[in-house]
Amino acid sequence: MSGDIRVEIARTFDQLTQVFALRGIVYVGEQNCPFGEEFDGNDLSGATHLLAYIGREPVGAIRMRYFAGFAK
Repeated sequence: MSGDIRVEIARTFDQLTQVFALRGIVYVGEQNCPFGEEFDGNDLSGATHLLAYIGREPVGAIRMRYFAGFAK
């Protein structure tokens, strides 16, 4: 496995599945975030998902939501 890190916008169903799996492992599984708070219905509308890889392995994910004049 290469040590190079790359980040891509999740555009395919496979990439979104990887995003959701990573978020489920980290936030729901490890940090005990309630499922309904982490997956709140905003994932498929008005959000951009970034997926980080080391080599071919997905290792991180971020969801960005856009508001008037800022993103979070």
